[in-house]
Amino acid sequence: MKRFYNKAIFALRPNASFVQRGSSYSGLEWLDKSSEKPSEQEIENKIQEFLALEPMRLLRIERDRKLTEVDWWTSRALDGTPLTTEQTAYRQALRDLPENSANVAIDENGTLINVEWPVKPE
Repeated sequence: MKRFYNKAIFALRPNASFVQRGSSYSGLEWLDKSSEKPSEQEIENKIQEFLALEPMRLLRIERDRKLTEVDWWTSRALDGTPLTTEQTAYRQALRDLPENSANVAIDENGTLINVEWPVKPE
């Protein structure tokens, strides 16, 4: 949560200067004379925005990793070995995941849940 706390402050006040002691608003020492310290509610609202976006951010990271894993298929296709129907379908299913994963979430351990990953063909 602390990671999101600092990220929220920088999103609200880019380039702000502050010191965070502990993990609560009372530990936020505002050093920036050029901007007003954000309220505790502003920070909490921004944290909630980030938390709501986190499952999809993690899904895209994992999806991109899986696509990178099979990039060699398309490189090989450029040399004359075409992708199989299964390979093409797998890559397309990965690209379509963000649009097809409306219920994606993260559990208490930060692990993605409610994602139906396509099966990589042999």
